[in-house]
Amino acid sequence: MENRKILRFLHVLAWIFFIGMCVEAGSFLFNMIYTLAFQPLAADYLPLTDLLRFGKTYFALMLSLMTVAAVLKTLALYRIVMIFTENKLDLRTPFNVEFGRFVFSLSYLTLAIGIVSVIGAKTARWIADQNVFLPDLGILRLAGADVWLFMGATLYVIGLIFHRGVEMQSESELTI
Repeated sequence: MENRKILRFLHVLAWIFFIGMCVEAGSFLFNMIYTLAFQPLAADYLPLTDLLRFGKTYFALMLSLMTVAAVLKTLALYRIVMIFTENKLDLRTPFNVEFGRFVFSLSYLTLAIGIVSVIGAKTARWIADQNVFLPDLGILRLAGADVWLFMGATLYVIGLIFHRGVEMQSESELTI
């Protein structure tokens, strides 16, 4: 009973984070298009006015990386929401094929977030070396690449364990 309450709470929390990430990804994309097409002053939404003056291409590149990272985070949260919504998380039989796929897909998404964050951090460092002011990577939502890469690798190992658990469970069912 207690586990069910915790899972419900986590489901609601995942929905809240998912909606927030949808808004963030959409705001990055909208801001990039609106700034480049209509109103350059919109670059002040994120303090990227200096970057826009440095070059529209670099502005678009930086916001594209931010958008891709946000979309990948949104997709990861969507997978989490769907595992709860579709009731594929059964604690009585945790070693099932669907949950194994979920863990693998989450590991690939977190690895992709880490890779995009590394690219974004290196791009930001290069731009900063050109004497262009850029806000902190945390403000750009590109910080923590090492954490995302570590989480992706960890989830991949857990996915392998789940895959082996499914194999062992099916072998066990065949022998009975």
